[in-house]
Amino acid sequence: MVAGAATVGLLLISVLVAASIAGAASVPVIIGGHAPETPAVSGERVVWADNRYGSYDIFVYDDSSGMTTRLTTSDSDEIQPAIDGNIVVYVGYGDAGADIYAYDLESGTTRVVCSAALDQVNPSISGDRVVWEDYRNGYTPGIYSFDLQAGMETRIDSGYAVYKIRPQVVGDIV
Repeated sequence: MVAGAATVGLLLISVLVAASIAGAASVPVIIGGHAPETPAVSGERVVWADNRYGSYDIFVYDDSSGMTTRLTTSDSDEIQPAIDGNIVVYVGYGDAGADIYAYDLESGTTRVVCSAALDQVNPSISGDRVVWEDYRNGYTPGIYSFDLQAGMETRIDSGYAVYKIRPQVVGDIV
């Protein structure tokens, strides 16, 4: 944490990001806002949810450009971002509950990953695979996966035998 940040109140999240000059030491990058939370890092990018405009939106800071960009702008909350390469996944709330979305940083496009009944939360991404905690069958969650390339959703496991939440994916391992 940067000295004096607590007294100044400006530094709300500090993440160490590798300097863009090869061999340089890591430097703290300040990515604050009104109420930032749940930062995630991939390469030189940091994503987080922030309530600076009255509802939570997803932001990305790119260390190579030094730019912060607001990715979502709806009146509903978007939270729990995860990032791998050029794809940011997050939870977006609407009238029917929480759904999973994917934002492509290269094309600037958003696609729905899952909008099943009830809530889908806590997404994780690795390559083309997105996994999440899913409540479409009621109170006890299941774990689902979506292949962004193939456009195919798969139920990995139900939560009936053991309560399963907050899945993480790395490669093909969930």
